[in-house]
Amino acid sequence: METVFIYGLKDPRDGQIKYIGKTNKPEQRLRGHLADKGYSAKTMWLDHLRAEGLDPELVVLDDVPVATWRRAEQHWINKGLAMGWPLTNREGQTEEVGHRSLGSIKPYLSEELWLAFHELSPWEKVAIGDAIAAVGMFFSEPEAMGIGGKPVIGLGFYMAQYFAHLLVRQKVEGKPNEFAAVLNVAQDMAARVDLLAAEQQW
Repeated sequence: METVFIYGLKDPRDGQIKYIGKTNKPEQRLRGHLADKGYSAKTMWLDHLRAEGLDPELVVLDDVPVATWRRAEQHWINKGLAMGWPLTNREGQTEEVGHRSLGSIKPYLSEELWLAFHELSPWEKVAIGDAIAAVGMFFSEPEAMGIGGKPVIGLGFYMAQYFAHLLVRQKVEGKPNEFAAVLNVAQDMAARVDLLAAEQQW
């Protein structure tokens, strides 16, 4: 089975991971980063390293099936943000459009639940971020729902919003069993999306 590496770029000065990405060829990808130009947060960080005669260290964080790399990459970005890693990924997102991250969960929550979200543990934040991503992808793809046809505009967002409210509310109200059950539903949706991606049906 073909796999993809999820990697981090580590700053040699403080040992902190400051960028997360995916690659099939780590050494070649590192060379690509070293040649990056521009004005993004990542390239400016790399420029500062170069000015000190330093290079980032590429560390492999995970080795995942090709069909699941998007979710795996976003999971690691979410995990890093939850743990306080100073990531330079733009707004905490992957290079793919449309994936949810901890930095973009606010639109899915009321002000009250957004404040409650910040009080959750790093693991809970990552779990909710992953669930929102899975639900949004599932309800954006008619094939995943088993109905075919064209996507329903906005359905992925509204269902992700519903799940976000439900999950945070369950933590606030102290309902761990219900919280775990909803996470399982989201994981089932993610598995369906991954299966379709592997079969290249969409």
